[in-house]
Order: sequence, then structure tokens, then C-alpha cells
Amino acid sequence: MKRPELFAAGCRGYRSYTDEPVRSQYPDDPDLPPQPCFTHPDTAGHFAGVAAIYFNGRNVSGGWWNSRGRISPDKCLTPRISGKPFFYPIELANSNLFCKCQDCVRLFPHLKGDLKTSHQKFFFISKIAVAAAKIKADIGISTLAYIQTQPYPEEVKLPDNVSIQICLTHFAWWHPGIRKAQEKEYELRMKNELKKCPITLWTYLYTPHWDARRHYHYNNFPGLYPWKAGGMMKKFTSDGIKGRFSEVELQHALAEAYVSARIAFDPSLDVDTVIDQWFRAAYGKAAPAMKKIYRICEDALWNPENYPVEWFADLTKPLGPRGPHNPYWGTALHSEEVNWKIGYGERFERIETLLDQAKKKLETVFGKGQFSAFC
Repeated sequence: MKRPELFAAGCRGYRSYTDEPVRSQYPDDPDLPPQPCFTHPDTAGHFAGVAAIYFNGRNVSGGWWNSRGRISPDKCLTPRISGKPFFYPIELANSNLFCKCQDCVRLFPHLKGDLKTSHQKFFFISKIAVAAAKIKADIGISTLAYIQTQPYPEEVKLPDNVSIQICLTHFAWWHPGIRKAQEKEYELRMKNELKKCPITLWTYLYTPHWDARRHYHYNNFPGLYPWKAGGMMKKFTSDGIKGRFSEVELQHALAEAYVSARIAFDPSLDVDTVIDQWFRAAYGKAAPAMKKIYRICEDALWNPENYPVEWFADLTKPLGPRGPHNPYWGTALHSEEVNWKIGYGERFERIETLLDQAKKKLETVFGKGQFSAFC
């Protein structure tokens, strides 16, 4: 209200989407802006100043870990590690609604869609990083390459004090169109940015349970993939990725989370050896039967022949149950019909037989608990 010019214009009166921490503080405000203005000179300066405050061991109301302003500004919320670079995290609201002021509208007018969105976002982040470096050369800014901002912004020169975390929905790389699109952008960023600044990953270890619960509301056939997860983490670490965060529903992807974490921590480990260790620890003498179940489920999940052939007719325009699918995202692909096609007939009967074998060999309370959670 005091500085409206710092916020997105053209959004008044229709209750535009705003992330929960902001909306919760202004629940009835129909004019709450969805984003800041990217081009006003004071906006980048504001965020650069916030980053400097955190760099110096203090915090601000509304800043990182103090979104509601309940923590003393004297408390350090981003402790620095001696000898390591400092990056203050800045991410836009989780929406595709941007400022419509004249200067923002003029940004990259020749681009369209997600490519335009990504250029707008990284133009803004670059301005913040440049302003922060003028305050203190050691201040860095970190941000996400996330869905609409995953395409590489070739027309934006990213300063050396920007660190990017790429959000890869690699759990859905069984879809050739999604894999092709995401690997392309991943490789562009690795080629052009890795030597200048750290690149990390936000990895999603989802399973069809996510779609069944969040999108289609049914009881799903499990999608398990510890071998694929371990192999992809091997690739990421060999490419030079030094850090990663995983978003995972542990009850449904515990093996995938364990294997990914072990390989990320020690890339020299053998994926098959780590997986064998996990099955023995989790199921004891029932491990061989459970391991076969996981193999059956992984082979079914990752076989494109088990999905509608028309989804893959044009890999530059991937399709899903609801039609055209954003290639930089991987959920909402497992409708009930699609999901149970990978879990019917002989495959299902084999799993039932193996479950009976495994149940007879369970010995420990822990193993029985793991088995119960699995079933």
C-alpha cells in the first residue's frame, strides 16, 4: 500500500493467486499482487539489501525463515560456513502471473510461453545479484529453475554470484517426451553455468500414489524404481552436481530415497550393492522375493509400451490423460486407467505369489512393519 510501484501492476480486483504465507496474512484482500515488479529499480535493490542483512547475520520480517515476522531481527537464520560461498535464496510466487506495467511488458517481446517466463524471471534475479554484489562482493543469490522457468534463458547473462537449483521431475522420465525436454535444459545449464557457479538439484521422488491422491482419487498400483533412481543419481554426481534436495513421500518411495541419498553422499558406491543392502536391512530373509516385486514394478512403470502410444507420437509435444502436458513437470500422468494397465493380469498374479513367499520368511518386528507398510 505504501509502495505499490514495487509490485505487479494489472492484477487488481480479481484475487490473483498468491503463495500461502502471503495470502494467510491478507486473506480478504482482492488486490494482493502475485509478484513484485521486475523492472522498477528499487525492487532489485530491496532484495539485494535483504540478502546483505542475512549475510551479516541478521534477518528481516518477511525474509527467509521469518515469513510471518515473529522472529527477532537479531537472530541469524542463514549461518555462514567458513570457506564456503554464501547464497541468499529468492524464489518467485508459485504462479505464472507477472507484472503488466509498460516496462515489464516490453521484456523479451519476441519470446513466448515458458521461454519468455524464464527470461523474465532470470532477468530479475540477475538484477538482484548485481545489486547485491555492489553491496558486498561475497553475497550470492540462489533460485530455482522450476516448471515455467526451467527453459534456459540464453538471452540473459547470469552473474557469477547466482546459484541455480534445477527442479527435475525425473520420476517421470519413463515418458520420453518429458525426459527429452528436461534433459535438454539440464544439459544447457550444466554446459553454460556449472563452471561459473554451483548448480544443485531439486529432485522429485514421486510415485503414482501422488497422482492417485492429488489428481484422480483412487487406490493405485505402486510405481517403484530404485535402480532407475540410483542410476540417475550416478549420472548427476558424475556431471558435477554437488548438492541436492529431495521431495519424497517416504512410505511410497523409501527405497528410492535411500538409494539416492547413499549415492549422492558417496558417488563411488555401486547402485546394485546399495540396493541389496537396503533390501536385506528392510526385509531380512524375505529380501529376494521383495526385490523381485520391485523389479516387476519398475519394469512396468518404465516401459513406454505400457502407456497410450499417441502420447509419444511427437516428443516435442508430450501428451498425458488430460491432453497436452507441460514437459517440465511430471505429475497428473497416472490416471486410474493408465496406472492399472501396468498392474493387471499375469504381472499382478506374480506379485501376489511373491508377497505370499515374502510373508512366510519375515522374522523381525522391523521387517514385518516394513512389509505391512508396503502392503
